[in-house]
Amino acid sequence: MSVFLKSFGKKLKGYRICNGLSQEKLAELSEVSTNTISMLENGKTFIKYKNLCSICKVLKIQEIDLFSFSMPKSQNNSIINQIITKIKSLEPNKQKQILEIIETFEKY
Repeated sequence: MSVFLKSFGKKLKGYRICNGLSQEKLAELSEVSTNTISMLENGKTFIKYKNLCSICKVLKIQEIDLFSFSMPKSQNNSIINQIITKIKSLEPNKQKQILEIIETFEKY
């Protein structure tokens, strides 16, 4: 599997999750097979242009967003900013607990 396909797949999966969609729901809404979504997210195949347009429409993103492999400037940023604001207002011992929780998520 190429690094490009793997990066593309991670990006697609990230946008799908940000939109609260399962692979099945994204497949249904974009009129592609669940197997296609799975193969794309796992970097096993490249996307057809027709599917790209359809998936991007469902995810409410531009096609280029899936090919920009730097940090996406999306709705995620507002969530991250909210999290940071709340964490900053906590006592240091609570901040440490949150860090431990995040580190637990990173393991899985």
